[in-house]
Amino acid sequence: MVLFEETLAHEKVTALINGLYELALEEKGYASQVLLHWYIDAQVEEEAHASEILETLKMAGGEGQALVMMDRALASRGE
Repeated sequence: MVLFEETLAHEKVTALINGLYELALEEKGYASQVLLHWYIDAQVEEEAHASEILETLKMAGGEGQALVMMDRALASRGE
């Protein structure tokens, strides 16, 4: 479960990206705004996935069979 806690912490860089977006707005960097908007959308999605996984593991106890079930569920996401 520690791995997913660290993953979630790693994914929480949205505030940094938002800061860059604010700077792009101030500087009227329109192309940068478009690029950063894509990153903001992707980051929100990744944080939500990491948070969902962590919460599921916490509810399931985060050990043994719960990890096997989570591994199967995550493996099927890529299909």
